[in-house]
Amino acid sequence: MDDELEMLVDMLPFLIPVFLIEIALLIFALIDLFKREHIDNNTRIIWAVVIILFGIIGPVIYFIFGRKENPVDID
Repeated sequence: MDDELEMLVDMLPFLIPVFLIEIALLIFALIDLFKREHIDNNTRIIWAVVIILFGIIGPVIYFIFGRKENPVDID
C-alpha cells in the first residue's frame, strides 16, 4: 500500500499539468460551444456530453470536428 502511495506522489508533477490542460480544454470548448448561435439545441447537448464525458479527447474532438466556419470571439 505504501508503494502505491509513493508512486502516486512521484507522479504528481506529471499529473497536475495534464489535469490543468484537461480542465482548460473543457472550459474553452464549453464556452465556445454555447457562444455559437448557429448550432441547434440538440446538437449542442450532444457536443456538451461528448466534451464532458470523454476527458481530454472530448474537447479535442469538438475543436476538430464540431466547430463550423462561423468563428466566435471569446471575450
